[in-house]
Amino acid sequence: MQLNELYPFWGDIHQELIDAIESLTEPQILMRPAPPLPSVAEIVLEFVTEARFFVGRLIGGNEYEVPRRADYGTSRALVELLEATRELEELIMEPFSREGLRAVRTVPADPKENRPETNMTVAWLIWHAMEREIYHYGRIRQRIQDGARGAWNGHLN
Repeated sequence: MQLNELYPFWGDIHQELIDAIESLTEPQILMRPAPPLPSVAEIVLEFVTEARFFVGRLIGGNEYEVPRRADYGTSRALVELLEATRELEELIMEPFSREGLRAVRTVPADPKENRPETNMTVAWLIWHAMEREIYHYGRIRQRIQDGARGAWNGHLN
């Protein structure tokens, strides 16, 4: 089953995120509103790490690599990372039917399997990953809007 059949609007959000990232210059990607706050690049990397954990690790059972910040300082590199992450999600979701979404995945590092508080259905894991993408997209849109209004001076990483 295709990911867009299960979650028809997730593709729209993903494309909006891609479009937002593609519109940014390198300084805009690396700028922070203030030193403790993350840059757009760091927000994208945080999202990708979460998506790879929830979908790639917990659903797919794959090992995942945390992307290195130094490798993703341009909009093109971030877009390619987001596209690769989405391709992975689609591959992992392909074998699941609507009924398969009820399948339970346990937290791999949990030595006590089948504890209700650590077991999650595939549907919940996908929903959580989608929710995180929407959340991070909102953070990025806010950075773009604040930057356009001149609301912050910004600091380079």
